[in-house]
Amino acid sequence: MSDHTLRTSWQPLQDLAEIATDWQQLEADADGSIFVSWLWVRVWLQTYQPDLMVMRVFAANELVGLALFSCSFERRHRLIGSRVLRLHQTGVASQDQIWIEYNTVLARRGMTGPVDHAVLNGLLQWQQWDELVLAGVDAHQAKQWQQAPLHRQIDWQQPCFGVDLQALRDSGQSYLTSLSANCRYQINRSKRRYQQYGELRLEQAQNVQQALQWFDAISPWHQQRWGSEAGQSGFANPEFLAFHRALIKAAWAEQSSEPAQAPGTELLTLMAGQQHLATFYQLRYRNRIYFYLAGFRPELDKQLKPGLVGHSLCIEHYCRQGREFYDFMAGDERYKRQLGQPHAVLCQLRLQHARARFRLESFARQSKHKLRTLFGATSQP
Repeated sequence: MSDHTLRTSWQPLQDLAEIATDWQQLEADADGSIFVSWLWVRVWLQTYQPDLMVMRVFAANELVGLALFSCSFERRHRLIGSRVLRLHQTGVASQDQIWIEYNTVLARRGMTGPVDHAVLNGLLQWQQWDELVLAGVDAHQAKQWQQAPLHRQIDWQQPCFGVDLQALRDSGQSYLTSLSANCRYQINRSKRRYQQYGELRLEQAQNVQQALQWFDAISPWHQQRWGSEAGQSGFANPEFLAFHRALIKAAWAEQSSEPAQAPGTELLTLMAGQQHLATFYQLRYRNRIYFYLAGFRPELDKQLKPGLVGHSLCIEHYCRQGREFYDFMAGDERYKRQLGQPHAVLCQLRLQHARARFRLESFARQSKHKLRTLFGATSQP
């Protein structure tokens, strides 16, 4: 279907009940991830109560697309002021630290391209903005947005890794045999060492109270690893904690009524005897598991690998459950390359109207990069 046959409406978000009905009906006939599920979006709206604009896309009188945009004024380098639209983010750094990935306009299955074009055309007609930021979007899908007559900038780009559990089952081989000999050796060596404490096993939270306790218990290990300052570990951020505690509660409420199909959260703890080695916080949607974060007991012995061991056991656990995919999501960390295969690339795309201040900013950024390259090259022995 051509985007010329689609029409859009653009209005402030005022009625949560109305958007709830529209979102859930469209989600049932759309492809997407946990990050554009009504579970995630509802908790986001209720936790932060952001001022948003709603873009609806219609084919005839049928709703085929939905997107939520925030509009905030930002100032960079003390000089560059900008009215910034953000897709499914608030524009408040402490709130956006919930790290949305696989971000997209919610579109009827098979209509992603036309719906994206219709949304972009609708935004271009409104014009009361300087920049549009699409964070955590698929790099291939982002190319469709780059066809607009706007300046394009990729703020960041990261590969995604994962394990195709269905293909693994079809192959008839175990997960460990699918890994490199070196990675398999590290995992087996760590397992033997940990088994000196007792049985090595995964335990899964059995109720919402236990899930919340296990989530909170990740905090000291996570802050020790990533830092306790603003912008470092999410566990140092009250806004981050409020969202995820609400998400865990909402997910358990939904799965109690429809456990097989409902999107959800899962907390799994890695134990060796009575020794607590790690806790994994996972998201679940449409038979896909998204690894979100974990906390690992610090080990002085570098041969002990709680992350490799824990992830391998999680993957085997979900493979036995009949799940389709274990997604490490975006990030080029070594363990993701060791344990998974690349399957997508995510990026943050920034589209800018032609403004003199943006040209000045771009020139300064390019000049700084050239100087770093020049002096970096000349400083080599």
